[in-house]
Amino acid sequence: MKDFAFVNRLFVIQLGIELGPRWTICDKKGHAHHVTFNMNTYGPRITDGWVDIRNFYQIQPPKLCYLRHLGNSVFEIHLYDHCSESTVHKFLSHVRTNAPLIRTKLIHFEFRLSKYNCKASFLVILFIFFVHHLFSLTLTPTKVICVHHFFFQGLNSDLRQYFANTQFSHIVLYGPKARVECKLLIRPRSVKIGSGWKRFREVHGLEEKDLILFEVDGQQASNDVNVLLNINDYYHPL
Repeated sequence: MKDFAFVNRLFVIQLGIELGPRWTICDKKGHAHHVTFNMNTYGPRITDGWVDIRNFYQIQPPKLCYLRHLGNSVFEIHLYDHCSESTVHKFLSHVRTNAPLIRTKLIHFEFRLSKYNCKASFLVILFIFFVHHLFSLTLTPTKVICVHHFFFQGLNSDLRQYFANTQFSHIVLYGPKARVECKLLIRPRSVKIGSGWKRFREVHGLEEKDLILFEVDGQQASNDVNVLLNINDYYHPL
């Protein structure tokens, strides 16, 4: 078993500075434990203190452990008796494909799919979205999945401005299951991702209200777009 636990990058990116280097993990019986978070958005992990928690709660397969974020880097732990091998495999696969494409400054654009987006053969992203996020944080002996509940208003989704001064006619979406080239159309108040979007959506089984985050190079505009998906679509939520 590893002496650290993986943390979902999407969770870390969303919360940003709200997550500190020291996390408190408590249970309903009053026990409190402390772990160290490496504060690394490229490869987030919890390190010191994880082995103590794993031993204290005897976290071994097939036992499943969830952490629920309460705010200010405080988490409540929940234990369940069964975690299938397929769940572990899916998570580790997600961690590998969830890695950033580059190690420079990154910019993120976040939105939820509407019912229309899931039926159309293209994706239109407007300037501003009012989004309600539902997320979970999960731990097992070798993994962590994060969940958090909060309301985000006036989210910066100006992907149009990012591509405004480029001559890109296509972008490449790098998803957990496939890499798909899509046609790109820049409009005054929106971005349209055309041909290729339907295939990307179908390959990843995207549905209405699914959370999507586009990760791009923050130093120089690139048509390579890393796509981070809501991990709750792959694993058991609280």
